Amino acid sequence: MEEMLKQFNFTQPEILVYLALLKSGGATVSKLAVATHLKRTSCQEYIRSLEERGFINSSKIGNKFFYQAEDPDKFRQMVHERVYVVDRLLDTLREKIQEE
Repeated sequence: MEEMLKQFNFTQPEILVYLALLKSGGATVSKLAVATHLKRTSCQEYIRSLEERGFINSSKIGNKFFYQAEDPDKFRQMVHERVYVVDRLLDTLREKIQEE
């Protein structure tokens, strides 16, 4: 499974964070740091990276942020989006070749 996640450009620490969130259903940075044995400040960086790429989401509860992993179907959605982009690119390139 880790090798498959690496195909989506996950680093080893990001894999730990993502899997911990999937298993727990959600957590604060502090709880994630304990669960993954990573420094809290490092966890924040991995969370930010995963959130920017759409693999986790956050919500503020009181004065703390709570993080959750997105539905694993997100991977399928990303692949479908990439296939769509590749299909359009191929069509455009073929049209370009025919013009010349």
